[in-house]
Amino acid sequence: MSPQTIAKLNAINKTFYQKQADSFDLTRQHPWNGWQQLKPHLEHKSLAVLDLGCGNGRFEQFLVANN
Repeated sequence: MSPQTIAKLNAINKTFYQKQADSFDLTRQHPWNGWQQLKPHLEHKSLAVLDLGCGNGRFEQFLVANN
């Protein structure tokens, strides 16, 4: 893929997320039900979690609230 194509795709992606971020965030305010299954594993002091991906930080907030 050429550098010009990469730059164009990155620009399209950036514009899309700038337009959609607020509505995306409004629909993702609560933890998923399945996250409750993680609670027994959060009691371990040596636990380390790396959360990479798209989102608004709600998984991190869940981990902090339940650790």
